[in-house]
Amino acid sequence: MQLIFAKALKILYLHQYFRTPEEGGGTRSYYLAKALADAGHEVVLLSAHNQPHYRQVSLEGFTVHYLPVFYDNRLGFWERLQSFFGYARQVYRLVRSWNDIDIVYATSTPLTVGWLAYRLYRRKGWSYFFEVRDLWPQAPIEMGYFRYPFMPGYLYRWERKIYQHARQVIALSPGIQAHIQVQAPSTPTLLIPNFADTDFFRPSTALLSPRFSATQPFVIAYTGTFGRANGLDAWLEVIKSCPSQWQECVKWVWMGEGAEKALLMAKAQQCNLRQLSFLAPQNKTAVKQALEQAQAALVSFLDRPVLQTSSPNKFFEALAAGKLLIVNTDGWLRELVEKHACGIYIPQTNPVFFWQKLIPYLENTARLQAAQINARALAEQSFASRDCQKVFVDLFASVSSPKTGS
Repeated sequence: MQLIFAKALKILYLHQYFRTPEEGGGTRSYYLAKALADAGHEVVLLSAHNQPHYRQVSLEGFTVHYLPVFYDNRLGFWERLQSFFGYARQVYRLVRSWNDIDIVYATSTPLTVGWLAYRLYRRKGWSYFFEVRDLWPQAPIEMGYFRYPFMPGYLYRWERKIYQHARQVIALSPGIQAHIQVQAPSTPTLLIPNFADTDFFRPSTALLSPRFSATQPFVIAYTGTFGRANGLDAWLEVIKSCPSQWQECVKWVWMGEGAEKALLMAKAQQCNLRQLSFLAPQNKTAVKQALEQAQAALVSFLDRPVLQTSSPNKFFEALAAGKLLIVNTDGWLRELVEKHACGIYIPQTNPVFFWQKLIPYLENTARLQAAQINARALAEQSFASRDCQKVFVDLFASVSSPKTGS
């Protein structure tokens, strides 16, 4: 049942990396903005693209302004910072003459989006919801990007300020929510994880072969970013260490883009890993097709405490598609796959431990099917997109007028 508000709001939605399903990548903001528009709100979304000129388009009842700010996953860290601040500057220039916004919804990363929302709150009196997808600055600090001793303290102060002045902070994982509650205990928080599109992603209807072989292999799909934080390099050793009797039966398909992809492809070629295929980044339909051909899905991150709080879109897509989940981070993703018997946890991408864990599923298709059924059930019961979107839209029922800054 569609919810229509008595008071329609004009909502400014800030998301530098906005993507449509046709483009691929993270499409959370597309569906959230559409849900707001369907509820009767006017949504103006400010994003960026790699074209040289500004562009405005209408999508599914909401408007998207694309600002000319270059960004690519292959950029170095300091080049990324230039892009982040470039987006913030252009957004501020565009909206500084606007006076009819009721509420701002800003989604990170990067933290500069939160800084922008805070600046608009102070200068324009527009209150804001702040969505935290990943913990900044903790993530780049743990990854070793900020080497100047004064930087961590300065950035943590900004993080607290952004949380403290938000109307409410939306967290994408329990770990992120717990962190925010420590940093800003007086600010309300709400957990809305990434969601599973259970209408679009569905389990494959093809019957499993009772025995995997070179012609009917067990396929493990990775459909995400090839970044340093993903720790995919360690998985090359896992693939290389495949027991001889399974060499022709287990295939790996890695789809996506990122700064590490060229290096990973070169290493795979050096190691003659013929069972590993690399695919270019694709749209949502192509991801669906890749998952339909797979029996399992890989979700990989480096062994860093902050990355245990991640809420990766590819995890929830794989749940909806009914795949055996393979995760290598301790934390809530491990808890989910173990509690619901829908996957395996591999500590620190240990090659020996991985094959010990996986082989029982290769040898027993009934066990594999049970895990896949459990994955789909978890998606439907806890992460269905329609349920998460309703919680999100309900968030705006409390907004009757903007909370002015002081």
